Amino acid sequence: MALRAPHAGSGTGFEDFFIFDWTPVFLKLTFGPVTETLTIQGRRLGPLDLQSLRQWVGNHPHWSRWRLSRELATRWDWRNEAGLLKDMAARTLLVKLQQRGLIELPPRRQVPTNRMRCGVEPATGVRDGQHRPVACVVFGAAAWKCQDRDRFIGWPAEQRQKNLALVVNNTRFLILPWVKVPHLGSWILGQVAGRIAEDWQTKYGHPVLLLETFVERERFRGTVYRAANWQAVGVTAGRSRQDRHTCLQVPVKDIYLYALQRGFREELQA
Repeated sequence: MALRAPHAGSGTGFEDFFIFDWTPVFLKLTFGPVTETLTIQGRRLGPLDLQSLRQWVGNHPHWSRWRLSRELATRWDWRNEAGLLKDMAARTLLVKLQQRGLIELPPRRQVPTNRMRCGVEPATGVRDGQHRPVACVVFGAAAWKCQDRDRFIGWPAEQRQKNLALVVNNTRFLILPWVKVPHLGSWILGQVAGRIAEDWQTKYGHPVLLLETFVERERFRGTVYRAANWQAVGVTAGRSRQDRHTCLQVPVKDIYLYALQRGFREELQA
């Protein structure tokens, strides 16, 4: 995603948006037994599927995570409505399996700063007129379930499973601590909101109707999202998306949504 900043004299001091890499950090876990079928990224995986996938990953220890994602999507012929490989979904599936201790992925590798990483999440980087990085915004898959969000949209489980790809999660938003520009955060969110639907359609072959994000309420106030006209619709239940047995406790977060077009509810409920 590349965005043009306002013209000189706007007061922001920024010229261009560039793509650069954002690497989430995950804990390495040991393998655990699986005796039931899992549903991850909309795909059902039974014990034999997981055993085969684990063996396949182990047979290619020198492949990068990016290549594993591409090869897995090709192996499964996993494609979107436009016929493009769903390598992003494949990468997210592999990461979730590693988080659960079911597979072991190779170490992450550095990605050149001028290339978008296709495997997990598109990242928009912001640089100033001297090409110094000042901020980063990352988007990824929406939360599988979220009671207050789902109530706000008004969709039952069947429609949620069908149309969840039309919702995108702002998973990271960082303004570097030494940057002091008034209203920069809300301006960035506004610029991204104006372009993300078109860019997502071009990249992944389907539109985006709604943006979501989750703000840890004990640490942050969500001021930048409110200033950018995102709507607070509730709070999370204090569970992780990996918590299948309601035993993990995570911080409660405020839920913010931003509709990219009118009539988004009708589209998501269809």
